[in-house]
Amino acid sequence: MGRRTSTFLLLGVIVLAVALLAVVGLWSRTAAEQQLAARGEGILKLYVGNLAGRLSRFETLPQLLAQMPEVRGVLADQDDPDALTAANEHLAYEAEFTGALDIYVMNADGLTVAASNWQTEYSFVGRNFAFRPYFQEAMAGRIGRYFALGTTSLQRGYYFAGPVMLRGGIAGAVVVKMDPAEIETLWEDVEDRIVVTDPDGVIFISSDPDWLYDALRPLGRAEREQIATSRRYPGVRVTELPITERPSDHGTATVMALPDRGERYLHQSTHMPAAGWTVHILTDLRPVDAQVVKAVSLVALLLALAFAVAAAMRVRLQSLRAGMEAERRTAAALAAKEEAVRRANDQLEQRVRQRTAELEDAHAQLTAEMVERERVQADLRQAQDNLVHASRLAAIGQLAAGVTHELNQPLTAMRAYADNARILLARDRLTEVEQNLGRIGDLIDRVADISGRLKRFASRTRAERTPVRLDDVLRTSVELVEVGSRLPDLAIVNGAAGTDLCVLGERVRLEQVFINLLRNAVEALEDSPLKRVTIGLHVEADTVRVTVADTGPGLTEEGLAHLAEPFFSSKRPGEGIGLGLSISNGIVNDFGGTLTAENRPEGGALFTVRLKRADAAASPSPPPAATVTAAHV
Repeated sequence: MGRRTSTFLLLGVIVLAVALLAVVGLWSRTAAEQQLAARGEGILKLYVGNLAGRLSRFETLPQLLAQMPEVRGVLADQDDPDALTAANEHLAYEAEFTGALDIYVMNADGLTVAASNWQTEYSFVGRNFAFRPYFQEAMAGRIGRYFALGTTSLQRGYYFAGPVMLRGGIAGAVVVKMDPAEIETLWEDVEDRIVVTDPDGVIFISSDPDWLYDALRPLGRAEREQIATSRRYPGVRVTELPITERPSDHGTATVMALPDRGERYLHQSTHMPAAGWTVHILTDLRPVDAQVVKAVSLVALLLALAFAVAAAMRVRLQSLRAGMEAERRTAAALAAKEEAVRRANDQLEQRVRQRTAELEDAHAQLTAEMVERERVQADLRQAQDNLVHASRLAAIGQLAAGVTHELNQPLTAMRAYADNARILLARDRLTEVEQNLGRIGDLIDRVADISGRLKRFASRTRAERTPVRLDDVLRTSVELVEVGSRLPDLAIVNGAAGTDLCVLGERVRLEQVFINLLRNAVEALEDSPLKRVTIGLHVEADTVRVTVADTGPGLTEEGLAHLAEPFFSSKRPGEGIGLGLSISNGIVNDFGGTLTAENRPEGGALFTVRLKRADAAASPSPPPAATVTAAHV
């Protein structure tokens, strides 16, 4: 082979090597960017779901607050100082309870008449926010949503607003302000850049504080004037990031570059129509560049190795011409390399088999642990059901003395009527005998009714949510507590008697809750001059609130702090084991409700049970006037 031919061959090999390196670089970049795009899409969905969940916590709050009597009262009479104070205090409580940044009420002119921050230096009371789009949406009868910097507090916030209906018209709006800083706190340790932009492309939530109030796209003159007019970002100069962007080969993802900062990102985004936001994830492409360099370097190293092998083979071929000894040495070297490769393959296969066995063992162990966990959970549910049933049987035992007394009365009367009927029958006064037999039948029905209620209350039930008439539950609970009480001069005021409302729950378990509350209230009246227990009913948007108030000494601070803890009891030793309220709280929670307690200002304890309405779509009828039932002594 001539020198000229060898030169052309060498140039051809170099060109092929450069082309191969270019193909490897392109392939490795494409594969790495595809992995980043798939990862970013999953992370983006997770963040969007998280944002949607946090927004949903506050979205329905304005509609609920609009039904509150304090809100409606302050709009009905804005000059009433008592109504203003009640509204301010209630809004402050709701803001602290829900975690909202601020809650305030605006009249039809946009003037703030009550606010949760009424006692702070940046109080909204007396300020007019009629220029805000969320107020305009609320006054049009819709739910308003808007993000902006507060013109008074200069704090970022996402606003939800809802109309307040009064006398057939919109009297004003309730506004709830959410703090986006809570979201940024969760993003502090995220390696990607996560930003949220408004409809104008301005960043208002960012994992990097330096990017706040920068625009991801150029803003036209009309857009800048609109931002200034809406006062969305008062006192803040919105700047445009020096971005160049080009499409990528991975769906909607783009490659974003900031030349001034020497940064390149894989840019992916998704829109949240309900909030009007766009969530972006910017993944740094420097790891991709490093991976491309590594792949190209590896291939270049392999090519260099190949060239070296070729050169060595050429030397060996030249050496073959010099003698058979060189040929034998070359054959021995190749055989040694083949043996090394074979041993390496055998070792690799052995490692694969070993790893496969380890994975199979781990899978079997995980399956066994899952089966054991399901068994333990089933045992726990059975134990909870047994505890609830035992609590009912304990309540029946504590009511036994009163029930025995209640049954002795009709039994004694039946004996008297029977003896009287025997005498009247002997005198042939059949009409009066028939009357006595009728009275005996009525007394038998009464005894059967009492024993039937006790039998149903003692039955084992399951915690299923079905519509239950609240009047049946409360009436049975009051009657069982009455017959079990030996307290003189006791009066139970049932303010919910005759209601047709239904709640979600199970009748026997709900009866157990109210029997526990009523029995605790009656026991607290033992040393009180006024022995009165009052049941109240309050209908809300989708819940029913039942209150049990007594005229006893009230609850101690320790009792309020440990009210729902198992085995905690404020009674004297031997009078209780401290499971009644704990079980009642668990039953109410199982039905999606809550059980709370507090002391009334005028004295006595107040227990509140909130349950979900089974007929939330129907308009509730007002509860009838309270009826007073005296306990049997």
